[in-house]
Order: sequence, then C-alpha cells, then structure tokens
Amino acid sequence: MRGSLISLEFTGVMAQKGQLLGIAVRPVRHGPMNQVDTVWITTKSGVGNDARGAPGRRQVTIISQQGWTAACSELGLDQLSWTTRRANLLVAGIELQDKIGYDLRIGNAVLTISGETKPCQVMEQAQSGLMTALKPEWRGGVTCRVTRSGEASVGCEVVLSRSPIRQLARVTSHHSRRLLKRSRSIAADLAHQFGLKKGKREQQTDH
Repeated sequence: MRGSLISLEFTGVMAQKGQLLGIAVRPVRHGPMNQVDTVWITTKSGVGNDARGAPGRRQVTIISQQGWTAACSELGLDQLSWTTRRANLLVAGIELQDKIGYDLRIGNAVLTISGETKPCQVMEQAQSGLMTALKPEWRGGVTCRVTRSGEASVGCEVVLSRSPIRQLARVTSHHSRRLLKRSRSIAADLAHQFGLKKGKREQQTDH
C-alpha cells in the first residue's frame, strides 16, 4: 500500500496518508509483545500499558510495513511476525526515513518523530541476519514522543505531516548550534594564540 500525498494549503502543512496495521504492547520489560485491536495512546504512559511508555523521546516505537517486508525479503523470510521487531505500532503507506520532527496523527493521537530506532543484538538473537537487514533506510523504524493523547484502532488512518513553521524553527536551531560551536572553536583558538604570545612576553620580561 503506497501513501498518498495531500496538500493542506490552508494550514501550511504537507501530509502523507497511510493506515495503522498493528498495535502491540509489552506489560513488562523484555516480556512478550501482546497484540491488541484498540488502545489509548497517552502523553503519560505511551501505548496502553506498555512498559516503555514513560514520557521521553523513546516513548513509542513505530515501523513501516514496507521496511519490515524489505528486511524479511532480504533474509528470504515470509512468515516472520512484525512483533519480532518489538515495536508498538505497524503502519503502511508512510515513509519514515529522515522524518525527525514530523508529526504522526494516528487515530485521535498525535506523535512527534524523535529519531531512528537502530536495531540491536536482540534482533540478531531473534533471527540470524535480522539486525543487519534492518539497518538500511531506517527499516528498524522510528522513536516518538506523544504530544496529544487519543484512541487508535487497527485500520484507522495515519497522517504524516510537517508544519513549515516548525521545520523552519528546527533548521534554524540546527544552524544556530553549528554557529555556536564554530564560534567557541574560534574563541578557543584565539585564547590559545593569545596565551602563547603572553607567555613569550613574560619570558622576555624575566630576562
């Protein structure tokens, strides 16, 4: 299923639409992933009673059907459940790669993508070669924080959107950090040079 792009000109937002295919939670850390049909996604506890749902940038994890299918196909697997990835949500029709800062509206809930979920040795223990197969193109999925609580059900619409104003703020912040880092580097170099010159003058005065 391929997502459709829609332009919401009156709000200044570009959006991509898809669908929620699966929901899974772990009541305890390292416990089995339990699939459910409907769940409340909240700012306080993430997806239902998931043990990793505490507020933070890794509150919810999401993978795309196309990314999971590509990884499994690379390994020649057809029947490996998506819950093997231990993600909370499985979506279709949404491109997750390089979408940090974008919003995902899933049912009535809104989540903000905070980063890439990089595969670890747990995936290798679950299936040989899976960790490597999940590395390209963000196949391992993304991490999110919940910004608005709401109910979501399997089959509901998923909308990926980017506000130009928010994106501009993110880009501006990124460039500001780079400029600050560069300024500090220049200041350090000047201080070092000044210190050396001062040291030479002090040596000359001592003679």
